[in-house]
Amino acid sequence: MNIVILSNASGYGGSERTIEIIAKKISEQHNIHIYAENKNHVNVLLENGLSVDTTKSGILGMISNLYFMRKKLLNSDCVIGNTNKAGFYIAIMNCLFPFMRRKKTLIFVRDFQWRFLRFIRFALGDNASYCVTTKAAFEYLRDQGINSDIISNPVNLPTFLEPALRENPPIILCPAMISRWKGIDLLIRSLSIIKNDCQLIIIGNHIDQTYLSELKLLVEHLGLKERVVFLAYSKNIDSYYSNCTLVVNSSISDFGGPETFGRTIIEGWAFSKPVVSFDCGGPRYLIDNGINGFLVPEGNVDELALTIDIILSDNELAKKLGSLGYQKVLSEYSVEIVVKKLIDKIIPQ
Repeated sequence: MNIVILSNASGYGGSERTIEIIAKKISEQHNIHIYAENKNHVNVLLENGLSVDTTKSGILGMISNLYFMRKKLLNSDCVIGNTNKAGFYIAIMNCLFPFMRRKKTLIFVRDFQWRFLRFIRFALGDNASYCVTTKAAFEYLRDQGINSDIISNPVNLPTFLEPALRENPPIILCPAMISRWKGIDLLIRSLSIIKNDCQLIIIGNHIDQTYLSELKLLVEHLGLKERVVFLAYSKNIDSYYSNCTLVVNSSISDFGGPETFGRTIIEGWAFSKPVVSFDCGGPRYLIDNGINGFLVPEGNVDELALTIDIILSDNELAKKLGSLGYQKVLSEYSVEIVVKKLIDKIIPQ
């Protein structure tokens, strides 16, 4: 089967990492071609041995993209759109190119801020199927009158775990782009309340420089300069997961949030780490509260600090939470399980 994937958002985050994992697995049995814009995304796809074309930005770039995509799509059996921009492109091509209406089309909805949703729905009609990753996004589309199927994001299991360094002090890891909806200021405020000695590592693309400056001022104001580290995103993030004590997802519902999924949660579980998240969006449907992690009332800094303190004070609890999270990854979020669901959607058995 010839499958074309549009993953042409300008940013780089969990949805792009998901496509990297899915495409590599699907390519073992099917022909895959991917259109992507973000340089980091393109580089990883190429490193995975996949066929990739880099798309251009801007209006003229879009016209050029559509022209060259048409040639590839003519010989495809299925097209998969990853996020809003890809859905918009596919909708335009359905209007311009009649042959597109005969293609099996899947659109992944991965956020709550879809522009042009009415146009996309109108242009695609009954030709497209919509996929979401959790019940949170399912309910969002249902409220728009759109039916969807839940196909979770997959996570790669580490093939080699670096020996964990002695955590002195323990490390709280927050893998998140620097953006207001990630709620990083709330996590930093909680650090000033936490009783246990610990270090916070925030690792992710610095897409909002104003917010980054505000966060650094907050760190200085709270006297936490020796305890908070900001790092740019690295594709070699495994060592940070391996050596941390717990993973925190502090995303909130404001500023374009919350998460529709929460990839950092399953990535933490893949390394048998306990996870903590605010109780909103996708994480609400990932974490079994008190079993493989903890959900904290959204925005409650005191509760977040208390919950982190509980984990830092109880090594046995931390191990139990991480172990049960790892078991959930094996049963629900392995690449094999997720890709089988996706292929079954494309090629009904």
